[in-house]
Amino acid sequence: MRPRQVNQYKPPLVIGVHGIRTDAQWQRLLAENLGRHGIFCTSHNFGRYGLHRFLFERSNEAMIDEFYEFYSDAISKEPDINLDTPSKRPSVIAHSFGTYIVGGAMLKYPDIKFDKVIFCGSILPRDFDLSSLLMRDQVGRLRNEYGSKDIWAGMVGRFIANSGDSGRYGFTFQSKLLDQERFSHYTHSDFFRGDHTERYWLPFLLRPPLTLTTVHGRTISDDEFQPILRRCLKIDQDRFRDVPHFEDVRIDSILAGRWADIEPDIYTFLLDRATRKAVGYINAMPVDDATLQRIKKDGINPNEIQPYYIQPFEVQPTCNIYLVSIATDKEVSKQLRGLTAEPFELLVNAFVDKLLYYAINKHVRVNEIVAAAWTGEGRRLCEMVSMKPISHDQFGYPIYQVNLRQPLAGTAARVVHGLKRLLEVYAKMEHEP
Repeated sequence: MRPRQVNQYKPPLVIGVHGIRTDAQWQRLLAENLGRHGIFCTSHNFGRYGLHRFLFERSNEAMIDEFYEFYSDAISKEPDINLDTPSKRPSVIAHSFGTYIVGGAMLKYPDIKFDKVIFCGSILPRDFDLSSLLMRDQVGRLRNEYGSKDIWAGMVGRFIANSGDSGRYGFTFQSKLLDQERFSHYTHSDFFRGDHTERYWLPFLLRPPLTLTTVHGRTISDDEFQPILRRCLKIDQDRFRDVPHFEDVRIDSILAGRWADIEPDIYTFLLDRATRKAVGYINAMPVDDATLQRIKKDGINPNEIQPYYIQPFEVQPTCNIYLVSIATDKEVSKQLRGLTAEPFELLVNAFVDKLLYYAINKHVRVNEIVAAAWTGEGRRLCEMVSMKPISHDQFGYPIYQVNLRQPLAGTAARVVHGLKRLLEVYAKMEHEP
Protein backbone atom coordinates (compact mmCIF):
# COMPACT_ATOMS: atom_id res chain seq x y z
CA MET A 1 0.00 0.00 0.00
CA ARG A 2 1.25 3.47 -0.89
CA PRO A 3 2.33 5.60 2.12
CA ARG A 4 -0.07 8.39 2.98
CA GLN A 5 0.73 12.03 3.56
CA VAL A 6 1.12 13.08 7.20
CA ASN A 7 1.11 16.73 8.33
CA GLN A 8 3.16 17.98 5.37
CA TYR A 9 2.59 18.79 1.74
CA LYS A 10 3.65 16.06 -0.65
CA PRO A 11 2.93 15.91 -4.37
CA PRO A 12 0.27 13.32 -5.24
CA LEU A 13 2.43 12.08 -8.14
CA VAL A 14 5.89 12.70 -9.59
CA ILE A 15 6.60 11.79 -13.21
CA GLY A 16 10.12 11.05 -14.47
CA VAL A 17 11.03 11.57 -18.13
CA HIS A 18 14.42 10.38 -19.44
CA GLY A 19 16.62 11.21 -22.42
CA ILE A 20 17.87 9.35 -25.51
CA ARG A 21 20.01 6.20 -25.74
CA THR A 22 19.45 5.11 -22.17
CA ASP A 23 17.70 2.45 -20.11
CA ALA A 24 16.98 5.21 -17.57
CA GLN A 25 18.00 3.36 -14.43
CA TRP A 26 17.81 6.70 -12.61
CA GLN A 27 14.02 6.55 -12.85
CA ARG A 28 13.96 3.36 -10.75
CA LEU A 29 16.29 4.92 -8.18
CA LEU A 30 14.17 8.08 -8.17
CA ALA A 31 11.04 6.07 -7.44
CA GLU A 32 12.80 4.27 -4.59
CA ASN A 33 14.18 7.47 -3.08
CA LEU A 34 10.91 9.37 -3.27
CA GLY A 35 8.98 6.32 -2.11
CA ARG A 36 10.90 6.36 1.17
CA HIS A 37 9.36 9.76 1.76
CA GLY A 38 5.84 8.68 0.90
CA ILE A 39 5.83 10.13 -2.63
CA PHE A 40 4.56 8.00 -5.47
CA CYS A 41 6.62 8.23 -8.68
CA THR A 42 5.89 6.89 -12.15
CA SER A 43 8.05 6.97 -15.28
CA HIS A 44 7.44 7.81 -18.89
CA ASN A 45 9.85 5.23 -20.24
CA PHE A 46 9.90 5.28 -24.03
CA GLY A 47 12.90 2.99 -24.50
CA ARG A 48 16.30 3.57 -26.06
CA TYR A 49 15.45 6.41 -28.40
CA GLY A 50 18.32 6.39 -30.90
CA LEU A 51 20.14 9.11 -32.81
CA HIS A 52 18.58 7.89 -36.07
CA ARG A 53 15.23 9.18 -34.70
CA PHE A 54 16.52 12.08 -32.61
CA LEU A 55 17.95 13.84 -35.68
CA PHE A 56 14.51 14.24 -37.24
CA GLU A 57 12.13 16.94 -36.01
CA ARG A 58 9.05 14.95 -37.00
CA SER A 59 10.08 12.04 -34.77
CA ASN A 60 10.74 14.36 -31.83
CA GLU A 61 7.41 16.13 -32.28
CA ALA A 62 5.69 12.73 -32.22
CA MET A 63 7.26 12.10 -28.82
CA ILE A 64 5.61 15.27 -27.53
CA ASP A 65 2.22 13.89 -28.52
CA GLU A 66 3.09 10.53 -27.00
CA PHE A 67 3.92 12.21 -23.69
CA TYR A 68 0.58 14.02 -23.71
CA GLU A 69 -1.21 10.70 -23.99
CA PHE A 70 0.92 9.23 -21.19
CA TYR A 71 0.27 12.25 -18.95
CA SER A 72 -3.49 12.15 -19.54
CA ASP A 73 -3.62 8.44 -18.75
CA ALA A 74 -1.41 8.75 -15.66
CA ILE A 75 -3.43 11.50 -13.99
CA SER A 76 -6.73 9.78 -14.80
CA LYS A 77 -5.61 6.83 -12.65
CA GLU A 78 -4.84 8.96 -9.58
CA PRO A 79 -7.98 9.89 -7.62
CA ASP A 80 -6.05 12.44 -5.53
CA ILE A 81 -5.16 14.56 -8.56
CA ASN A 82 -7.21 17.67 -9.30
CA LEU A 83 -5.59 20.04 -11.80
CA ASP A 84 -7.72 22.97 -10.59
CA THR A 85 -6.02 22.76 -7.18
CA PRO A 86 -2.24 23.37 -7.13
CA SER A 87 -1.68 21.12 -4.10
CA LYS A 88 -3.30 18.25 -6.01
CA ARG A 89 -1.34 18.62 -9.22
CA PRO A 90 1.47 16.23 -10.21
CA SER A 91 5.10 17.28 -10.54
CA VAL A 92 7.68 16.22 -13.13
CA ILE A 93 11.45 15.66 -13.30
CA ALA A 94 12.89 15.63 -16.82
CA HIS A 95 16.41 15.05 -18.11
CA SER A 96 17.95 15.86 -21.48
CA PHE A 97 15.52 14.91 -24.28
CA GLY A 98 12.90 14.60 -21.54
CA THR A 99 13.06 18.39 -21.08
CA TYR A 100 12.43 18.84 -24.81
CA ILE A 101 9.41 16.55 -24.54
CA VAL A 102 7.93 18.10 -21.39
CA GLY A 103 8.57 21.72 -22.40
CA GLY A 104 7.22 21.18 -25.89
CA ALA A 105 4.15 19.33 -24.65
CA MET A 106 3.26 22.07 -22.18
CA LEU A 107 3.49 24.76 -24.85
CA LYS A 108 1.40 22.69 -27.26
CA TYR A 109 -1.18 21.45 -24.74
CA PRO A 110 -2.24 24.13 -22.20
CA ASP A 111 -4.25 21.57 -20.23
CA ILE A 112 -1.00 19.96 -19.02
CA LYS A 113 -0.45 21.31 -15.50
CA PHE A 114 2.18 20.64 -12.89
CA ASP A 115 2.88 22.01 -9.46
CA LYS A 116 6.68 21.68 -9.79
CA VAL A 117 8.84 21.15 -12.86
CA ILE A 118 12.49 20.11 -12.48
CA PHE A 119 14.79 20.19 -15.51
CA CYS A 120 18.36 18.83 -15.47
CA GLY A 121 20.72 18.53 -18.42
CA SER A 122 18.13 20.52 -20.37
CA ILE A 123 18.35 20.73 -24.15
CA LEU A 124 15.74 23.47 -24.43
CA PRO A 125 16.88 26.83 -25.85
CA ARG A 126 18.03 29.43 -23.35
CA ASP A 127 15.18 31.70 -24.49
CA PHE A 128 12.53 28.96 -24.27
CA ASP A 129 9.09 30.44 -23.55
CA LEU A 130 8.81 29.63 -19.85
CA SER A 131 6.77 32.79 -19.37
CA SER A 132 3.75 31.33 -21.18
CA LEU A 133 3.76 28.30 -18.87
CA LEU A 134 3.59 30.56 -15.83
CA MET A 135 1.07 32.98 -17.27
CA ARG A 136 -1.25 30.14 -18.29
CA ASP A 137 -1.01 28.69 -14.75
CA GLN A 138 0.49 25.46 -16.08
CA VAL A 139 3.22 25.34 -13.47
CA GLY A 140 3.66 26.70 -9.96
CA ARG A 141 7.45 26.65 -9.68
CA LEU A 142 10.32 25.60 -11.92
CA ARG A 143 13.85 24.47 -11.15
CA ASN A 144 16.61 24.26 -13.76
CA GLU A 145 19.90 22.57 -12.88
CA TYR A 146 22.74 22.97 -15.35
CA GLY A 147 26.29 21.68 -15.48
CA SER A 148 29.27 23.74 -16.63
CA LYS A 149 30.90 20.62 -18.09
CA ASP A 150 27.79 19.42 -19.92
CA ILE A 151 29.27 19.27 -23.41
CA TRP A 152 26.24 17.47 -24.87
CA ALA A 153 23.76 20.16 -23.76
CA GLY A 154 26.17 22.78 -25.04
CA MET A 155 26.30 21.45 -28.60
CA VAL A 156 22.93 19.80 -29.29
CA GLY A 157 21.32 23.03 -30.48
CA ARG A 158 23.61 23.05 -33.49
CA PHE A 159 21.92 20.10 -35.16
CA ILE A 160 18.53 19.49 -33.45
CA ALA A 161 15.64 21.81 -34.27
CA ASN A 162 14.00 23.64 -31.35
CA SER A 163 16.75 22.64 -28.94
CA GLY A 164 19.47 24.60 -27.15
CA ASP A 165 22.03 24.88 -24.37
CA SER A 166 20.03 25.81 -21.26
CA GLY A 167 21.52 22.67 -19.68
CA ARG A 168 24.96 24.25 -19.82
CA TYR A 169 24.30 27.97 -19.39
CA GLY A 170 20.81 28.23 -17.87
CA PHE A 171 17.72 30.04 -19.12
CA THR A 172 17.81 33.78 -19.79
CA PHE A 173 14.35 34.08 -18.24
CA GLN A 174 14.22 35.60 -14.75
CA SER A 175 11.50 34.96 -12.21
CA LYS A 176 11.01 34.46 -8.49
CA LEU A 177 9.21 31.28 -9.53
CA LEU A 178 12.26 29.89 -11.35
CA ASP A 179 15.15 28.44 -9.34
CA GLN A 180 18.32 28.00 -11.38
CA GLU A 181 21.45 26.37 -10.00
CA ARG A 182 24.76 25.86 -11.72
CA PHE A 183 26.87 22.82 -10.88
CA SER A 184 30.42 23.71 -11.83
CA HIS A 185 31.75 20.17 -12.13
CA TYR A 186 28.69 18.35 -13.49
CA THR A 187 28.57 16.69 -16.87
CA HIS A 188 25.33 15.65 -18.59
CA SER A 189 24.20 12.85 -16.27
CA ASP A 190 25.85 13.62 -12.93
CA PHE A 191 22.51 14.67 -11.43
CA PHE A 192 21.67 11.03 -10.73
CA ARG A 193 24.67 10.25 -8.55
CA GLY A 194 25.08 10.33 -4.79
CA ASP A 195 22.49 12.08 -2.65
CA HIS A 196 21.41 14.58 -5.31
CA THR A 197 17.74 13.61 -5.13
CA GLU A 198 17.51 14.03 -1.35
CA ARG A 199 19.69 17.13 -1.25
CA TYR A 200 18.21 19.14 -4.13
CA TRP A 201 15.06 17.63 -5.60
CA LEU A 202 13.19 16.52 -2.50
CA PRO A 203 13.23 19.93 -0.70
CA PHE A 204 11.98 21.58 -3.89
CA LEU A 205 9.17 19.07 -4.37
CA LEU A 206 8.07 19.49 -0.74
CA ARG A 207 7.75 23.28 -0.93
CA PRO A 208 4.09 24.23 -0.42
CA PRO A 209 2.30 25.19 -3.64
CA LEU A 210 1.39 28.77 -4.40
CA THR A 211 -1.75 29.91 -2.59
CA LEU A 212 -2.34 33.03 -4.70
CA THR A 213 -4.02 33.55 -8.03
CA THR A 214 -4.91 36.53 -10.19
CA VAL A 215 -8.27 37.37 -11.75
CA HIS A 216 -9.25 40.16 -14.11
CA GLY A 217 -12.17 42.45 -13.43
CA ARG A 218 -14.07 41.35 -16.53
CA THR A 219 -14.28 37.77 -15.21
CA ILE A 220 -15.80 38.58 -11.81
CA SER A 221 -19.55 38.64 -11.12
CA ASP A 222 -21.18 41.84 -9.88
CA ASP A 223 -21.97 40.26 -6.49
CA GLU A 224 -18.32 39.37 -5.90
CA PHE A 225 -16.76 42.47 -7.45
CA GLN A 226 -17.79 45.08 -4.89
CA PRO A 227 -16.60 43.21 -1.75
CA ILE A 228 -13.27 42.52 -3.45
CA LEU A 229 -12.95 46.18 -4.45
CA ARG A 230 -13.72 47.41 -0.91
CA ARG A 231 -11.11 45.04 0.48
CA CYS A 232 -8.52 46.47 -1.95
CA LEU A 233 -9.30 50.03 -0.86
CA LYS A 234 -8.65 48.92 2.71
CA ILE A 235 -5.31 47.50 1.57
CA ASP A 236 -4.53 50.98 0.21
CA GLN A 237 -5.35 52.52 3.56
CA ASP A 238 -3.22 50.03 5.50
CA ARG A 239 -0.21 50.27 3.20
CA PHE A 240 -0.06 53.95 2.25
CA ARG A 241 -1.70 55.98 5.01
CA ASP A 242 1.72 57.16 6.24
CA VAL A 243 2.82 58.30 2.77
CA PRO A 244 2.66 62.12 2.54
CA HIS A 245 -0.49 63.40 0.78
CA PHE A 246 -2.16 59.98 0.74
CA GLU A 247 -5.34 61.44 2.22
CA ASP A 248 -5.40 64.00 -0.59
CA VAL A 249 -5.71 61.29 -3.21
CA ARG A 250 -7.42 58.46 -1.34
CA ILE A 251 -10.14 56.92 -3.49
CA ASP A 252 -13.54 56.04 -2.04
CA SER A 253 -15.61 53.03 -3.02
CA ILE A 254 -18.23 55.11 -4.82
CA LEU A 255 -15.76 56.62 -7.29
CA ALA A 256 -13.94 53.31 -7.74
CA GLY A 257 -17.27 51.64 -8.46
CA ARG A 258 -18.13 54.26 -11.06
CA TRP A 259 -14.82 53.61 -12.79
CA ALA A 260 -15.50 49.88 -12.80
CA ASP A 261 -18.94 50.45 -14.29
CA ILE A 262 -17.25 51.99 -17.32
CA GLU A 263 -14.45 49.39 -17.58
CA PRO A 264 -14.23 46.62 -14.95
CA ASP A 265 -10.97 45.43 -16.48
CA ILE A 266 -9.05 48.40 -15.12
CA TYR A 267 -8.67 46.11 -12.09
CA THR A 268 -6.73 42.90 -11.76
CA PHE A 269 -6.99 41.29 -8.32
CA LEU A 270 -4.70 39.01 -6.37
CA LEU A 271 -6.81 36.47 -4.47
CA ASP A 272 -6.23 33.70 -2.00
CA ARG A 273 -7.22 30.58 -3.90
CA ALA A 274 -9.03 28.95 -0.99
CA THR A 275 -10.95 31.90 0.47
CA ARG A 276 -11.25 34.19 -2.58
CA LYS A 277 -10.13 36.99 -0.25
CA ALA A 278 -8.38 39.86 -2.02
CA VAL A 279 -4.77 40.28 -0.93
CA GLY A 280 -3.64 42.68 -3.63
CA TYR A 281 -4.60 44.48 -6.82
CA ILE A 282 -3.42 46.58 -9.73
CA ASN A 283 -5.45 49.48 -11.15
CA ALA A 284 -4.41 50.25 -14.73
CA MET A 285 -6.99 52.30 -16.62
CA PRO A 286 -7.13 53.15 -20.33
CA VAL A 287 -7.59 56.92 -20.56
CA ASP A 288 -8.41 59.35 -23.35
CA ASP A 289 -5.71 61.41 -25.03
CA ALA A 290 -6.48 64.63 -23.14
CA THR A 291 -6.16 62.88 -19.79
CA LEU A 292 -2.93 61.20 -20.86
CA GLN A 293 -1.35 64.53 -21.82
CA ARG A 294 -2.46 66.08 -18.53
CA ILE A 295 -0.89 63.23 -16.57
CA LYS A 296 2.35 63.46 -18.52
CA LYS A 297 2.60 67.21 -17.94
CA ASP A 298 1.99 67.51 -14.20
CA GLY A 299 0.08 64.45 -13.01
CA ILE A 300 -3.51 64.14 -11.93
CA ASN A 301 -5.19 63.59 -8.60
CA PRO A 302 -6.97 60.21 -8.92
CA ASN A 303 -10.03 61.75 -7.23
CA GLU A 304 -10.33 64.06 -10.22
CA ILE A 305 -10.57 61.22 -12.73
CA GLN A 306 -14.14 61.23 -13.96
CA PRO A 307 -15.62 58.05 -15.43
CA TYR A 308 -15.82 59.69 -18.85
CA TYR A 309 -12.02 60.12 -18.82
CA ILE A 310 -11.81 56.34 -19.14
CA GLN A 311 -11.67 54.86 -22.62
CA PRO A 312 -12.91 51.26 -22.46
CA PHE A 313 -10.46 48.80 -23.94
CA GLU A 314 -12.60 47.77 -26.88
CA VAL A 315 -13.76 51.22 -28.03
CA GLN A 316 -10.69 52.10 -30.13
CA PRO A 317 -7.95 50.00 -31.79
CA THR A 318 -5.33 51.82 -29.68
CA CYS A 319 -5.29 53.12 -26.13
CA ASN A 320 -3.00 54.52 -23.42
CA ILE A 321 -2.76 53.26 -19.85
CA TYR A 322 -2.54 55.20 -16.61
CA LEU A 323 -1.13 52.88 -13.96
CA VAL A 324 -2.96 54.31 -10.95
CA SER A 325 -1.77 51.98 -8.20
CA ILE A 326 -0.54 48.53 -7.24
CA ALA A 327 -0.54 47.11 -3.72
CA THR A 328 -0.51 43.94 -1.65
CA ASP A 329 -1.62 43.62 1.95
CA LYS A 330 0.82 43.58 4.84
CA GLU A 331 0.65 39.85 5.45
CA VAL A 332 1.50 39.10 1.84
CA SER A 333 4.22 41.74 1.93
CA LYS A 334 6.05 39.77 4.59
CA GLN A 335 6.90 37.34 1.80
CA LEU A 336 8.50 40.04 -0.33
CA ARG A 337 12.18 39.92 -1.17
CA GLY A 338 12.33 42.79 -3.65
CA LEU A 339 10.13 43.71 -6.58
CA THR A 340 10.42 40.32 -8.26
CA ALA A 341 8.85 38.59 -5.26
CA GLU A 342 5.86 36.42 -5.99
CA PRO A 343 2.88 38.73 -5.24
CA PHE A 344 4.21 41.67 -7.27
CA GLU A 345 5.37 39.34 -10.01
CA LEU A 346 1.94 37.73 -10.25
CA LEU A 347 0.19 41.11 -10.48
CA VAL A 348 2.56 42.70 -12.99
CA ASN A 349 2.50 39.69 -15.25
CA ALA A 350 -1.26 39.33 -14.99
CA PHE A 351 -1.42 42.92 -16.26
CA VAL A 352 0.72 41.96 -19.28
CA ASP A 353 -1.47 38.90 -19.77
CA LYS A 354 -4.48 41.24 -19.92
CA LEU A 355 -2.82 43.35 -22.61
CA LEU A 356 -2.08 40.18 -24.56
CA TYR A 357 -5.74 39.18 -24.30
CA TYR A 358 -6.89 42.48 -25.83
CA ALA A 359 -4.19 42.38 -28.50
CA ILE A 360 -4.88 38.83 -29.64
CA ASN A 361 -8.64 38.62 -29.17
CA LYS A 362 -9.80 42.22 -29.66
CA HIS A 363 -6.99 43.64 -31.83
CA VAL A 364 -6.37 46.47 -29.38
CA ARG A 365 -2.84 47.70 -28.73
CA VAL A 366 -1.43 49.99 -26.04
CA ASN A 367 0.82 52.84 -27.13
CA GLU A 368 1.96 54.37 -23.86
CA ILE A 369 1.87 53.59 -20.14
CA VAL A 370 2.29 56.34 -17.54
CA ALA A 371 2.48 56.18 -13.75
CA ALA A 372 3.13 58.40 -10.75
CA ALA A 373 5.63 56.72 -8.40
CA TRP A 374 4.94 57.67 -4.76
CA THR A 375 7.27 55.21 -3.04
CA GLY A 376 10.80 53.96 -3.56
CA GLU A 377 9.35 50.58 -4.36
CA GLY A 378 7.12 52.15 -6.98
CA ARG A 379 10.05 53.94 -8.60
CA ARG A 380 12.04 50.72 -8.76
CA LEU A 381 9.06 48.95 -10.29
CA CYS A 382 8.78 51.60 -13.01
CA GLU A 383 12.48 51.43 -13.77
CA MET A 384 12.42 47.63 -13.83
CA VAL A 385 9.96 47.73 -16.74
CA SER A 386 11.97 50.39 -18.62
CA MET A 387 9.78 53.37 -17.70
CA LYS A 388 11.56 56.74 -17.67
CA PRO A 389 10.84 59.83 -15.52
CA ILE A 390 9.38 62.66 -17.61
CA SER A 391 7.91 65.15 -15.09
CA HIS A 392 6.50 65.53 -11.55
CA ASP A 393 2.97 65.67 -10.18
CA GLN A 394 1.54 68.43 -8.01
CA PHE A 395 3.02 66.81 -4.88
CA GLY A 396 6.52 66.49 -6.34
CA TYR A 397 6.39 62.76 -7.08
CA PRO A 398 7.96 61.62 -10.39
CA ILE A 399 5.84 60.76 -13.41
CA TYR A 400 7.16 57.79 -15.40
CA GLN A 401 6.37 56.85 -19.00
CA VAL A 402 7.14 54.05 -21.45
CA ASN A 403 6.35 54.02 -25.15
CA LEU A 404 5.51 50.51 -26.35
CA ARG A 405 6.05 51.55 -29.95
CA GLN A 406 9.76 51.79 -29.25
CA PRO A 407 12.30 49.09 -28.30
CA LEU A 408 12.57 48.54 -24.56
CA ALA A 409 15.97 48.85 -22.96
CA GLY A 410 17.35 46.87 -20.03
CA THR A 411 15.99 43.63 -18.66
CA ALA A 412 12.27 44.38 -18.92
CA ALA A 413 11.50 41.60 -21.41
CA ARG A 414 13.36 39.05 -19.27
CA VAL A 415 11.79 39.87 -15.92
CA VAL A 416 8.21 40.54 -17.06
CA HIS A 417 6.53 37.39 -18.32
CA GLY A 418 4.98 37.70 -21.74
CA LEU A 419 6.34 41.19 -22.48
CA LYS A 420 8.49 39.92 -25.33
CA ARG A 421 5.51 38.11 -26.82
CA LEU A 422 3.29 41.18 -26.34
CA LEU A 423 5.74 43.34 -28.29
CA GLU A 424 5.92 40.69 -31.01
CA VAL A 425 2.12 40.67 -31.28
CA TYR A 426 2.09 44.47 -31.47
CA ALA A 427 4.73 44.43 -34.21
CA LYS A 428 2.66 41.95 -36.19
CA MET A 429 -0.43 44.12 -35.78
CA GLU A 430 1.47 47.03 -37.38
CA HIS A 431 1.63 45.09 -40.65
CA GLU A 432 -1.92 43.81 -40.65
CA PRO A 433 -4.40 45.44 -43.05
